[in-house]
Amino acid sequence: MDQDGFVQNHLVSDGVERCLERVCEAVWRLGPRAETLMPGQPWTDIRGMGNRLRHAFDDISIEVVWETVRYELPKLETAARVARANLDPATPSA
Repeated sequence: MDQDGFVQNHLVSDGVERCLERVCEAVWRLGPRAETLMPGQPWTDIRGMGNRLRHAFDDISIEVVWETVRYELPKLETAARVARANLDPATPSA
């Protein structure tokens, strides 16, 4: 799906916003452990996005959501897989 399709498909974009909200909530719940488990991530930005998604949902830039999902989320996913593998060596990281 390209950006225009994402912006025009409200079912998809709303669902993605909700999933991002859950990711941000999980980061919030991790608290300072997030930096220990996955150093170097933009934790302040991630928590800030969660606050916007929860509390300023009427002022969300769908373009920012697209950019986040397209370019930032894959990096966070990779780091999370590595962190999980380090916690549980029996878990494959791919």
